[in-house]
Amino acid sequence: MGEHSRPDEATQSQYPWRAVARTVVAFLIAILPAVLAALTDASTVTQNTALGAAVPIVAGVTKILANPTVDAFLKQYLPALATAPKQG
Repeated sequence: MGEHSRPDEATQSQYPWRAVARTVVAFLIAILPAVLAALTDASTVTQNTALGAAVPIVAGVTKILANPTVDAFLKQYLPALATAPKQG
């Protein structure tokens, strides 16, 4: 087996701080409705609903960030959130 037969190391292993940054951004976007509900003195039910919505929101944001087109956009305009540094 040659060197090229081994799969490449995942970008999460190569650049762990980038994976952390992407996760933090997804989390912050996901909790935004709950924060806004708390700041506007919304009812407890509304705040709980907003907090419960965080899970599907973070899943959606993470899915969007995993899209290769989005990653290419991030590499060009927001490189800190890209999966890997821009090559050449």
